[in-house]
Order: sequence, then C-alpha cells, then structure tokens
Amino acid sequence: APMALWCREGATVVAVARGQDGLDSVIAACEAEGGRCEGIPCDATEPEQVRAMVESVVQRHGRIDVLHHNLGAPHPSAPPSVPAALPLPPLSCRGTLLCGHF
Repeated sequence: APMALWCREGATVVAVARGQDGLDSVIAACEAEGGRCEGIPCDATEPEQVRAMVESVVQRHGRIDVLHHNLGAPHPSAPPSVPAALPLPPLSCRGTLLCGHF
C-alpha cells in the first residue's frame, strides 16, 4: 500500500477518516513501518470539515505534497441493486473533489 511505502521512506503521513477508530489503526500501521503519522477526523463530504482539515495540515506542515484518496462506503455482502449502488459514486467523487479543491 502507498502509505506503508511513504512511511518507510520517512514521509509524514496525515490520515483522515470519519472517526477516530479508523485513524487509530492507520496511525499504528504507519508507526509500525517506522513513519510519522497523525490523524484528523473529517467527513470528506462536508466542505467546511474538508477546508478546516486542509488548512490545519498546511499550517502544521507547510504544504501537502500528495493527496491519496481512498474514499468510499462499505459494500454490502450481496451484490447491490442499481438503486443501492447510486449513493456510492457521489460520496467518492465529492470527497475527492473537495480535498483537491481546498
């Protein structure tokens, strides 16, 4: 995974997730690779949360060199019907666009 490579190479990784539970596992994985990682809770579909997250990262680190998006929603255990799948693309697209915008 890209994060593990970046951690081994000495990058500072800033992980973003909706909740602290998701962040704790990413931080632990990065630190296990010898890297530095911090976590910021953020709902990537909410413009003001994304703006605050980006501003916070730039304030603490001076810049963002790489944006790696792994946004999405959990897939159901059975193949989704078309109506059930419709909400998935807007989540992924909106979060990606907002992160790149700010």
